[in-house]
Amino acid sequence: MHNHISWRKRGLTIAAALATAVALAGCTGGGAGPKPSGGNGEAVQGGELTIMSAGGVPSWDPLFTFGTLPGVITDRLIAVYGQLLYVDQTGTAIPSMAKSFTTENGGATWTVAIRDGITFTDGTPYDAAAVKFNWDRAADPANTASMMALAQSFTSEVADELTLTLTSPIPNPVLDLQIAEQLQLIASPTALQAGDYTKPVGAGPFVLVKEDKQVGEDLARNADYFEQGKPYLDTLKYRSIGDPSQRVETIASGGAQLMNGFHSDFRDYENDDRFAFFEVENGGFRHFAFNNTRAPFDDARARKAISLAVNPEELVQALLADPTQLGSTTLFNDGSPYYEASLGLPKQNLQEAQRLVDELVADGVDMNIVVVPAAIPELIRAAEYMQLSLQQLKGVTVTIEQIQIQDWRLRTQSNDDFDITFYPGIYDVNPAPTTMTNIFQTGGADNFQNSSSPEMDAALAELRAATDEAGRTAAVTKVQKYFVDEVPISVFGYDNRVFFHQANVGGFVAIGRGAILPQELHYTE
Repeated sequence: MHNHISWRKRGLTIAAALATAVALAGCTGGGAGPKPSGGNGEAVQGGELTIMSAGGVPSWDPLFTFGTLPGVITDRLIAVYGQLLYVDQTGTAIPSMAKSFTTENGGATWTVAIRDGITFTDGTPYDAAAVKFNWDRAADPANTASMMALAQSFTSEVADELTLTLTSPIPNPVLDLQIAEQLQLIASPTALQAGDYTKPVGAGPFVLVKEDKQVGEDLARNADYFEQGKPYLDTLKYRSIGDPSQRVETIASGGAQLMNGFHSDFRDYENDDRFAFFEVENGGFRHFAFNNTRAPFDDARARKAISLAVNPEELVQALLADPTQLGSTTLFNDGSPYYEASLGLPKQNLQEAQRLVDELVADGVDMNIVVVPAAIPELIRAAEYMQLSLQQLKGVTVTIEQIQIQDWRLRTQSNDDFDITFYPGIYDVNPAPTTMTNIFQTGGADNFQNSSSPEMDAALAELRAATDEAGRTAAVTKVQKYFVDEVPISVFGYDNRVFFHQANVGGFVAIGRGAILPQELHYTE
């Protein structure tokens, strides 16, 4: 359901806040739309390319990365470790360092064949034993990895030097997709046992040569990378700046060549021939998460009250400082086969929100709320808008606690220390069986809200087991109904990820939830 809601003059304070945000962001209005990526010329071997991002890497330990989600951590880890397999934009698992990843009995057992001749950069073999070591480490409860539930859902045995046999007690037809999202990064067991995660040892296209936590990382071409002729680049650098407008201006001034973001970030350069855009086809929703295991949001009434108090269109406009944005409250957009307009959250209703708050307060529930945004401008704007919106509800107080983006996952997921937090960027929905599992299953890798429901888990199991589109659609419908009924998270927008880059950069291959393959990036003639 897209919410075409006009901007209201509620006390003028919220409207004034949004107007200020838009003015500060330098909104320029429409235009003919951005040019797509070029890169049709021949690939040039060599060169140095710098990618801008919001923050650095808190740890190079692959247990603490998260799927194929682009952004602060995963991009670097893919460059250093490579991928056993990945998910393409059609939702298919593609072997990379694996030669094949197959099942012949509906997911009860799987056979994984590793490519011959791959070595880690410390000279040790990238083989079946190394893969098993990494997966066993992820399954160990002592490590409290986010992907522990997945790693514990199957057992692996080394059949020979380059072959693993996986057994799933409950047949899992999408185990390959789940591993491609959560367990695809394989590090040298020798390096992991040494315990020095400041010096990551993988078999990926690049090698870390220098790191400055305040500045970024320098990576050099791995001359022994298994794909012949790749990577194209000699040097790949990542530089960290929290403010997206500063990242954009760094590229515009020639200080870097590439960043990911959204069209609203790049309005000023839509018609500039020096730059181009690569848009990832599979988009995702914007949302904020409630801590479902901590009062007041362990009570569904509180989650519904906050969702009803916030205007999704106003919130996405405040976040992006763009008055042309439309709010959206569904998990899928209207171009998806899973979209149903009736399965979106209800429109803003302050009267109903106040009724629910009054009930909660009468029951002794404390409605003092702590909102924890990562300290980047758009999320701070969103948090301030939420604070202003919720102050309209009698009995509710809101405190904002900003944290550095590199510390956000530790604070919100590992420590569960928040009442409400905004998910940075969009939550990409490709492929649905794994992304919906990650965010809504009990213990899911992206379940920051800590929601737990036997009914939802059963619907997700049905989704993963579905063998045709009709079955998947039926299961996704059940997932969406739970989302609307229980409001474990609140969705307020939908967008596609966009890479803004200098026009002579090519080789964009999107994977999974919007990351790109670093070994394919190159300059064009």
